[in-house]
Amino acid sequence: MSINDFIEDYINKNNPELSDSSHISYGDMRDAMVASYNFAKENDTIDENSIDFLHQLYRKAYHIFESKELDWSEKYDLIFSDKISKKVYFEYYDPDTSYEEDVTAFMNAFKKYIVERNRLSGYE
Repeated sequence: MSINDFIEDYINKNNPELSDSSHISYGDMRDAMVASYNFAKENDTIDENSIDFLHQLYRKAYHIFESKELDWSEKYDLIFSDKISKKVYFEYYDPDTSYEEDVTAFMNAFKKYIVERNRLSGYE
């Protein structure tokens, strides 16, 4: 099912009175877009061995790393998890001194790893 079909189906099932798209409110459209995002996210078929997967993983880790709302122990727990650090392997020096230093060391090494993988694959 395509995203467009999903959105149309979502609107028709949840608001059958809106068969004419000119009457769709901002809230209805937003709800449909959120539902389609969740649909796409759950049906993401990116190959975990691809450079695109590495980029996606790095972006997730980077957003956590740069977050102003999270403290260093939260960043540590999110980055050193099954969803991020255990999905990628590269060697790096782990200072094992503080959450901040451990996370920073991992992120610096991850960035170098991505740059090297891009160079080797010709990905720009």
